[in-house]
Amino acid sequence: MELILPGVCARAQEGFVVDNDDSSLTRSNTYMLELFEASGLVTLVQSAKQRNFPKDLFDVRMYVLRPK
Repeated sequence: MELILPGVCARAQEGFVVDNDDSSLTRSNTYMLELFEASGLVTLVQSAKQRNFPKDLFDVRMYVLRPK
């Protein structure tokens, strides 16, 4: 199994947010789930939002993935 902890944006309708200052890309939770599904390589075992994270930063979600 794999565990990933990306920052995620709350604006699901946008899919992702690009920061041109540091060339980063922050995906929404919905977009992340679509990527996992579209890959056909993994099964999502569990997902949870990290608690007690600073409110002025993007949320961090934990995804546990199992190879298919």
